[in-house]
Amino acid sequence: MNAIITANPQSASHRVAELAYRYHGLKLPIEDDPELGQLLSRIPVTTKADLVACGSEREEEYLRGAVLFSETSGSTGIPLQTPRGAKDLQWNVLNQIAAYKRHLEPGVDRIAVIHPSVLSPFVEASCHALTLMGVGYVRLFPIPGICSYERIHSVLARYRITAIMTTPTLAYKVLYETRDLRASGDRLPLRKVLLTGELISLECAANMETILGPGSRVTPFVYGSSETATLMIGTHEGRYLPIREDFVFEVEPEDGAGASAEGEITGRLLVTWLRDGMLPILRYDTGDRFTWVRTDDSGYFRFEGRVDGGGIDPARAQIIDQAVFSLPLSVYHYQYETERKRLSIVTGGCKCDERLIERALLDGGGLAADTRIVLDPEESDFYGFSPLPKLWRIS
Repeated sequence: MNAIITANPQSASHRVAELAYRYHGLKLPIEDDPELGQLLSRIPVTTKADLVACGSEREEEYLRGAVLFSETSGSTGIPLQTPRGAKDLQWNVLNQIAAYKRHLEPGVDRIAVIHPSVLSPFVEASCHALTLMGVGYVRLFPIPGICSYERIHSVLARYRITAIMTTPTLAYKVLYETRDLRASGDRLPLRKVLLTGELISLECAANMETILGPGSRVTPFVYGSSETATLMIGTHEGRYLPIREDFVFEVEPEDGAGASAEGEITGRLLVTWLRDGMLPILRYDTGDRFTWVRTDDSGYFRFEGRVDGGGIDPARAQIIDQAVFSLPLSVYHYQYETERKRLSIVTGGCKCDERLIERALLDGGGLAADTRIVLDPEESDFYGFSPLPKLWRIS
């Protein structure tokens, strides 16, 4: 049985029926006041391929009605058109303001937005939100020959940047490339890191806080892809709070799986827009796996990673992630190659007993005894000047 989360199920039922007719020509029997779950079950699931096809069919409408032309970065497939009209850009900006207000204070904080895509609606909404809040910001991205990491460091220092918003991979990359500058006494006021775009374990966040130093705070900021807009607001405890007023969330368990004894339901996340927008986000398959945790007052989501998580069981991947980021050293990136049984870790210069590290990983990570562990490998995708925004840690 699916978990269905929204602010007002009855109101959502009428909106879902309206959208089902608009996008699929389905006339759903809302006069009998059916449950929201019954209505949703009669609607086909929308995928990224459907949105690509829709973009081709509605190209002229997009060109006439969009106030922001944008695309996904293509990190999980081909780039997808994600135009925003005046209405959907406005409510997405308001949701980002709600998220930023949890972490930033106008007149005190200044933030660097580091994002790889020049066509991201997420970044545009962020910049609109920060402008309306009165929070100073810069946009940065390393470009060979134009914007070196030394230049990025100088910008962070010159404008006394207190926070950055980016993906875990890019945050670690910037910290790795500027570690000598930060250690030389040219201290930065940077103490807040807001992360999005990837699975962020509590151990991963704690490891980054150790690298940044005392008083730092690393938080999963928001969840939501370019096409789906900002869906949830993250907390420092690794919880994601759904924006119930704007969406219907469905957690579709794997075959044969039901709710656990604790009332938790884990499965594929589907989402439906309840507000107006240019994209037909109706029972849209995010491709991500979440656990819905019921609490006495409400509930929250826990991000479990991609559904097709690199061909490895998500629970095992989580154990490996926790073991690596719990090591008593600064970890900037790791890569576990399942077929080669090779785990490589970028530390930026490890001065430790490698045998103890190996034993901790074999025991804590549940790795096979013949797994080869390499600290600071000579070659790694992470060393590239401007890496992909997301690097698969397990492949």
